[in-house]
Amino acid sequence: MKWSDILVGAHRYIVYHTIISPILITWYMLSVYMLMAGYSILEIGLLFTVVNIASIPLTYLIGRLFDRVTIRHGLILIDVLDGVENVLYGLSYRFLGPLTISLGLLVDRVSRIFYPLYQAAEKQLYPKDRLEEVYAWHMRLPLPSEAISFIVLGYVFGVLFPKPIHYAIGFIAIGTSSIFTVMYLVKYLPRLDARERIGDVFTFRFDREFKAILTLEALEILALYLAPEIVLVNYMMTTLNTSITISNPPI
Repeated sequence: MKWSDILVGAHRYIVYHTIISPILITWYMLSVYMLMAGYSILEIGLLFTVVNIASIPLTYLIGRLFDRVTIRHGLILIDVLDGVENVLYGLSYRFLGPLTISLGLLVDRVSRIFYPLYQAAEKQLYPKDRLEEVYAWHMRLPLPSEAISFIVLGYVFGVLFPKPIHYAIGFIAIGTSSIFTVMYLVKYLPRLDARERIGDVFTFRFDREFKAILTLEALEILALYLAPEIVLVNYMMTTLNTSITISNPPI
């Protein structure tokens, strides 16, 4: 399938994912930022554990409202929450460091509750009879966008601007960029009502290209579970003796 053969709605949705893929680097930036700010790996693990426990009742309460949220509004809400989350990380450099980071992590957990809406949107926007071909494009564009941007941003924050204050500014800049992704969703993505999520189960064929893409995606997910961001970052910054500047945790 050529790019020009894809329906407009699917077109715009794939472009949206290509745009937001570079923002995923914040998952790694947070761990680096906290280690540079002087938090120990034990303190970081404890902070994440407390937030995860605190998010359990929120998951239950918000989950009850899940089916009432239209898909497009849910995607907009994800971007808004992600923006707030990153701004909170940036503000933690000057204002109540551990508390502000905890609030950011809690916002992140709330945002993740709505992540299944991504799959719901794909089901509505991608044609059932050519799903594997469209999904190949869905992986073909966002993944290179993520790979290239990670290299560029890694160099920016790892070499050019490696101090905690630079990370704080980066978080705020990335958080405020959500304004543009929200505007994109409002302007270009169809509404996609909540009732449209319920439908018949559909099947699709697995060709060689699609199997390769699924294999890469499965390996990425497996790597994430075997070595979460904080584990990988801590290994690089301590075991590999990567050069960093440590300061006292902001309070």
